[in-house]
Amino acid sequence: MGAGRPGGARRGARARRAGPVAGRPRPVDLGHDGLGGRRGRRRPLVGDELAAPFDALGEAGGAVTGAGQDAEDAARTLAAVLAVVLVVLPVGWLLLRWLPWRLRWLREAAAADRLTGRGADGVTDLELLAARAMATAPLPQLARLPAGTGAGWRAGDPAALRALAALELDRLGLRSPGRPGPGQAVL
Repeated sequence: MGAGRPGGARRGARARRAGPVAGRPRPVDLGHDGLGGRRGRRRPLVGDELAAPFDALGEAGGAVTGAGQDAEDAARTLAAVLAVVLVVLPVGWLLLRWLPWRLRWLREAAAADRLTGRGADGVTDLELLAARAMATAPLPQLARLPAGTGAGWRAGDPAALRALAALELDRLGLRSPGRPGPGQAVL
């Protein structure tokens, strides 16, 4: 029955019933739980002196974990602040600079559109556009117009009015009435 010894099986059973072997410390319940806490965990009595440094190491690990969590929170906050500083502020600055200019152009283009007869009333008033071009167009652009355009404008010449109105409409980025648009053939 035993492993080559007479009564070996009985001796093993007696040893198990007898308890701890002489010279080995007896386990003591220190009130640890089994989930990382201290309820129900058993350590030998001699292990208390050895366990103290490891308990301190565990507490230090908890502190390192807390510091890591704090660093993660700081990184998230920094990412949010950098997103605002590097994206929202420049885009906002550009919008503040561009939007008034764009609204001003929109008002001018709508008024010019009404004057060319594309508005609701359908009456063309190129004289106001021609007067605006005479007052605001740069001199090099006025010099490129055909000779006698100024005198023709004063006399009410339709060709001079159309040339000056086209100059103002080009400044606004609009098409002159009767001028073909992109993709339209000139007849």
